[in-house]
Amino acid sequence: MTQEPPVRVTGPDGTELPLPSGSCLLFGRSRHADLVVLGDPGLSRLAGQITVSADGARISNLSRKHGLIAVVHGQVSHLPPSGAEDHGALLVTSGRARVGSPYMHGGGSMIEVRVGDGAVPQPPELPDVAEETETSTRIRLSPHTKEFVTALMLCRDWLVDPSRSRPLPTSVSVAREALAATHTWDQLTGFDAGRADVRARVTRRVEEHLRHLKRKLADSGALEPGTRVTRERLAHHLITLQALTPAHLRLLEDEEWLEAQAELWWDA
Repeated sequence: MTQEPPVRVTGPDGTELPLPSGSCLLFGRSRHADLVVLGDPGLSRLAGQITVSADGARISNLSRKHGLIAVVHGQVSHLPPSGAEDHGALLVTSGRARVGSPYMHGGGSMIEVRVGDGAVPQPPELPDVAEETETSTRIRLSPHTKEFVTALMLCRDWLVDPSRSRPLPTSVSVAREALAATHTWDQLTGFDAGRADVRARVTRRVEEHLRHLKRKLADSGALEPGTRVTRERLAHHLITLQALTPAHLRLLEDEEWLEAQAELWWDA
């Protein structure tokens, strides 16, 4: 009876490749890659490598320009470009992992790496990633703007829960949460009291910020030209491109930052 290979890799197009122990697989846009992935301008020609050993499957980013996204057990990790100081590899010891570019992640067309019983079960080794990782599709947000607060309130639940089980808030909910989070109490009192002028003014400003954020994403190069930027796609890319990280939630406890934001939101 033939022994089942310890690792199987499935491409976005359904191509399945068995990888025995000691082998490696290159993936990317190049025709010289073992697994060719087409249709993503944000993926390098030789983007990554999957190496199989007794420990499991090690996924490495080979690109010097583009970051990769990896998802293991619902945990989203970033693999920075190979030239970055915080460059690392992801070791998958059992189960399934998905890897690809931010565009592939957003479109649900990731490469799947499935590790069988041949690997030694160990806790997954996730790479440490600095907040300021540079990628060619970076979106920058200044924490000292109302636009940043709008983005943070839109994405807060997804930052807390990487499984993204909760739906994104509406513009009205984002508006209210922005006032509450920044301790803009007078405006919040009018908002909760049903004052139409306050609700309309703050919600309209939030919607303006969301439109501007969508334009930033469309201009960033993370999406194919002509791609419709939905609210879900916006939130997804703000997180995967690290414009927002869980560390930013600590600002909601920074009294100096909150005081400055309250001044900004006073007139919405």
